[in-house]
Amino acid sequence: LNPEKWIKFELQEKVSVNHNTYLF
Repeated sequence: LNPEKWIKFELQEKVSVNHNTYLF
């Protein structure tokens, strides 16, 4: 797995979680 891709994926996950927490 590409570390850079994984880091970007991790950031996306955190952003999604933050949006969900904010919306709900």
